[in-house]
Amino acid sequence: MACKISVARRLSMSAKKYFLLIGKLELLKQNAQDSSSMEINYYASVPIHGVSYDVDGLLKLVEEFPEHVKKVNNGLGNPLRMELYPLSSLKEGIPAYLENRALKDQLDDLENQFDDLRETRRQIGIWNTGMPPILPEGVEEKVKKFTDKVNTIFGVYLKTIGDLDVSKNASTKPIEDAFTTYEDGDYIMPQKYVQKFTELQKEIYAEHPELQPRIGGADYIRWGHTNCSNAEAEPTVVGVLTTSEIIQDGGSSQFICSSLDPTHVDPKDYFKDYPGNDDPDTHLLVSPIRYLGEMKRFKNMYMKEIACVRCRVAIRTTVLVKTADKSCPNDKWTKEYEGYLMAPGQQSNKGEYICMDKDMKQPDGEVKFGNTDQGHLPEIQEVAIECGSLPCKPYEANKPIPCVVCTI
Repeated sequence: MACKISVARRLSMSAKKYFLLIGKLELLKQNAQDSSSMEINYYASVPIHGVSYDVDGLLKLVEEFPEHVKKVNNGLGNPLRMELYPLSSLKEGIPAYLENRALKDQLDDLENQFDDLRETRRQIGIWNTGMPPILPEGVEEKVKKFTDKVNTIFGVYLKTIGDLDVSKNASTKPIEDAFTTYEDGDYIMPQKYVQKFTELQKEIYAEHPELQPRIGGADYIRWGHTNCSNAEAEPTVVGVLTTSEIIQDGGSSQFICSSLDPTHVDPKDYFKDYPGNDDPDTHLLVSPIRYLGEMKRFKNMYMKEIACVRCRVAIRTTVLVKTADKSCPNDKWTKEYEGYLMAPGQQSNKGEYICMDKDMKQPDGEVKFGNTDQGHLPEIQEVAIECGSLPCKPYEANKPIPCVVCTI
């Protein structure tokens, strides 16, 4: 496959176009599995770095191409437009793409369902690598039946995306047929087949406990959200981001996810001679943290409490918080969520760095504890690199640093 990447008037690769690109490259990848070799040639008007000759590398290059452009002319490069199309289709002039309004709503559903199928296939592959070579009677048949079903539906989606006609008067029937295949006489809900695979695993483990992985599980906190991102992650605590009161000496520099519905304990249940008249002023206090950053995407969160949820994934063991990146190291890792690196604000005590969800929100319930004095509230804000006597490249000056939380 040969592709051309060019810079023109305006950066126009929307999320939908990127999704269609992924679908077409997935189809190419599947069709090329039986080939002895596959060649990808690159033609670009600017230098490109980290060229790869497989589909996964091409997708990574597409995602990072704007950053490559910015390195031109001592950082004056400006990514304006990106186009990718087979060399066989190159003709005089620029190809014109007509908008089909009827496809707009359907493409969102098509993308979500396609992502669900891709993730399910990935999880099946990981699960199979941990299984013994010989499975108990009936288990192999169950897994094969489910896998074949997912692969069949995935094949339909690859063909639908590969043959998709987005011209003005194109029919939407191929997409509707794909939806019918995905529905399979059943319901449609987010992450449908990921959840079905999780249910199948639980069923198999209930019948054959010896197959259940003997691992401790992975535990992480999704800062800035009330739900775990993946169907297989179980929420254990849902609450609000808190830390020690800044008006007190002592306490901790760590952040904790505090429940909005705590269990109150009477010390007399543990200490029979407890007098019950200790001075509350001697206690170390915790208080919710407010967002005091300057990012436009979080404008509605300014000076608001921040949600959090502690999640446990039983089938994984390791958590990685990767800064200055939005992607996990490779496909063996599962992305739990992505966001921006944050730390205590300039008026707060020093503390830890956390990865704040890119869709940061307030807690679902009412926060009834903590300091009400606006001048003594713990704060948090985004972290950036400042250039001065020390160089900051390859980081960009005064830009929020992305982060991603991954498990394996």
